[in-house]
Amino acid sequence: MDPALNGLVDAVEAGAVELADEMLRRSGAVCPPTVHLLFKHLPQPYIASVTTRPFRRGSDAAAAVAALGLLPSVVHATRLVVVWEYSDLCAALDLPDWREGRYPLGLVVLDTDLAEHVVRWHPLRMRTDATSDPIPVTASIWPEWGEVVRHPTRATARPDCAAHPARSS
Repeated sequence: MDPALNGLVDAVEAGAVELADEMLRRSGAVCPPTVHLLFKHLPQPYIASVTTRPFRRGSDAAAAVAALGLLPSVVHATRLVVVWEYSDLCAALDLPDWREGRYPLGLVVLDTDLAEHVVRWHPLRMRTDATSDPIPVTASIWPEWGEVVRHPTRATARPDCAAHPARSS
């Protein structure tokens, strides 16, 4: 990955975590899946961000998430930062076992270019501070963030498209 963009990627990541924290504290909601588009050949490499459209659970959610790839492909973004809350997306996609709480809470930040990617996992748990007041509205709920985990992956080889049977003439 182009190290010249690393500072910008770090700023996008910090902003995403800060926004998620603020939204969770204010409303208990999380941001929709979001893609930040970068282009390394511009003086100002941050192009834009796009989020999913409103969607219903299941296949509509999958279609909304898939549509996030359209704008980056049209503008030929050279680097993407994709952000989503893991448990919320698992629920939206109606994955098996999400109702049993088998998917942990956490913000996922995927930093990717055409050759490699890094996944950063920001685990969290929701804390409550219920007062002795019997009215549940008086309870405070806030996120408590765990230690960030990085999972770097480098592509080892590019696929040979000419060798693929569906693409050969």
